[in-house]
Amino acid sequence: MDWVKFFTREELVAGLEISSDFLRLTLLAEDKDKKPVVLTATEEPLNEGVIVDGTVKNQEELGKAVKKLINKSKTKIRYVILSIPENKVFFKIFTFPKSIKGARLKETMDLSIGFQLPIKPDDAYLDWEKIEGDLVNEVLLAAIPKSIINDYVAALGPTGLKIIAVEFHLLSASRTLVGDSKPVLILREKQDAMTVRVIKNNVLRFAYTISYKTTPKEKLKTELTRLINFY
Repeated sequence: MDWVKFFTREELVAGLEISSDFLRLTLLAEDKDKKPVVLTATEEPLNEGVIVDGTVKNQEELGKAVKKLINKSKTKIRYVILSIPENKVFFKIFTFPKSIKGARLKETMDLSIGFQLPIKPDDAYLDWEKIEGDLVNEVLLAAIPKSIINDYVAALGPTGLKIIAVEFHLLSASRTLVGDSKPVLILREKQDAMTVRVIKNNVLRFAYTISYKTTPKEKLKTELTRLINFY
C-alpha cells in the first residue's frame, strides 16, 4: 500500500456493509466547499446461507457478490472499511476514575481484558477507545474471534479490495447519528430477530438481540419494557 497517498487522502475509502441478506457500498468525498458528496451508493442482494449468525458460510459466493457490487460503482474503489453483523462481537464499557489515564489506562485495560473477555485474548481481534467524560474515564472495548474476521478477509481477497478496518453494524450506525445527551433507543427489525440498542452522545451504551424463536412477536412489548428497565 502507498501509505503517503492514503494518509494524504488521495486514496478514497468506501464503506462496505455485509449483512445476511444484502451488501451495501457507500463512497463519500468532499466538494470544493468541504461538504460531503455521495460518489457511490449501491446495493447487492445476498443469497440465503452465505452469512449465517454473523459468520461466513460460503466464501466463494460472498466474493462473487462483492465483485458484482463493486462493478456497479461508477468510481473505482480500492480501499474499504468493513462493517459486519454484531452477532459474534463482544463489547463492554469499562468505567475508571479520572485519575487513571495515559499509560496507566492502557495498563489497566490490558489487565481488564485478560479477566473480562469470554474468549482468550490471543484468539480474538480486539480494540478499545476512550469515551470522553467529565466525572469518570470510560472505555469501549470490542472483540471478536479471529477466525470470523479471517473468513471475511479471505472471501474478499479475490475481489482486489483492501480492508483498512473492521467494525460492527451497531458501532457504525452510532457514528452517523446526531449527538444527543439523552439515551436514544433504536430498534432494527430483521426477519428472525430484533436488535435493540441504546446510543447516547454517539456512543453505543447497550445492545441486545431479541430472537423471535425464543420471544414471540406478541411478547415483544413486554421484552422491550424489560430491557429499558434493565438499562
